[in-house]
Amino acid sequence: MSISIGSILTIEKTDGRWTAEEYLKLPSEPRSIALDPNNNLFVMTNKSLFKIDTGRKIITIVKNGFWHNAFYSSTISTAIKDSVVYVGMRAGVYKYNLLTGKQEWLLPD
Repeated sequence: MSISIGSILTIEKTDGRWTAEEYLKLPSEPRSIALDPNNNLFVMTNKSLFKIDTGRKIITIVKNGFWHNAFYSSTISTAIKDSVVYVGMRAGVYKYNLLTGKQEWLLPD
């Protein structure tokens, strides 16, 4: 059995000292996070894609994604451009259109 939990922290330097404070508990372990132009966070986990709005509300965009086996222990990356979330993974790039809900799995030729 394994546990998949996580948090987002804020880190500040005050009076020459670094401090960390929990910003929000997450329902599962984050693999990557991206910030959109409206300051919403998009968090990718091994099975889900979440949006965290500026009020710290967690909104599930994709609950059980098909990409579960595409994760690898190395770092993945997430980017947002023109209302599209791109997540680079071991086997390809996951693409999610925030306006239409369309999902694609992009593979190299």
